[in-house]
Amino acid sequence: MIGLAQAAEKVYFQDNKSSIVIFGHTHKYMLDGYLLEAKFPDSVSELLPCKYIYANSGTWINSHPYCTYVETEIKDDKHYVRLFQYTDSGQKTKLKEKFIMVR
Repeated sequence: MIGLAQAAEKVYFQDNKSSIVIFGHTHKYMLDGYLLEAKFPDSVSELLPCKYIYANSGTWINSHPYCTYVETEIKDDKHYVRLFQYTDSGQKTKLKEKFIMVR
């Protein structure tokens, strides 16, 4: 998983090819926001825009207890990336949210 985040940084974030990278099907979901090379603490990055966002939707294999997925939305001047989880009752719960400013 850490290798995928590093791969995203090398392939997409360097040289500003992309500001958001979404991967899927690892065994652990992830949503991290970065300002340059440093990762934002979750308590700050939901309030401040990120320069880069790395998201991984996780997996839905039968033995895994989480059914997580990623949604994106552009609203006003912000591009949001949100990580959600389906509960046993079929409801969805937002786990994390990050955003970048639209260029």
